[in-house]
Amino acid sequence: MILLKFLVAGLAMFCIVVAVMYFAQRTLMYLPERQRVSPADAGLPNVEEIVLDTADGEKVMAQMKATPINDFEMKNVTIRADGTTLRPMYLVQVKKPTESKAPYDVYNVLSTVDPGEVWRTPAEAGCPFVKP
Repeated sequence: MILLKFLVAGLAMFCIVVAVMYFAQRTLMYLPERQRVSPADAGLPNVEEIVLDTADGEKVMAQMKATPINDFEMKNVTIRADGTTLRPMYLVQVKKPTESKAPYDVYNVLSTVDPGEVWRTPAEAGCPFVKP
């Protein structure tokens, strides 16, 4: 009889622990706000907002490929048919410690390499998803 009482008490304790863990995990879940925040209000004043009227992946990708990327790092960068972002690369030289004027002043940009010289063409890449 005592063993049965211990089993019932153990089962009750287990159920209580499971219930507490269930509700504690629900409080840790990310639930987005119902009100939409614009990029400028989120601290991104230079981000262009584009409204899409579809969830179709092909239409979304077509819109992304048609819109040039203009952000703090890249200007007028396009996305090619195979999904490659055609951004320029930089040839840099590491500065000597005596040449640095700030903690992150580490590189001298020697030249900018054109994206056509850096990235392979779709024919060279051999991507099976790109239709000729």
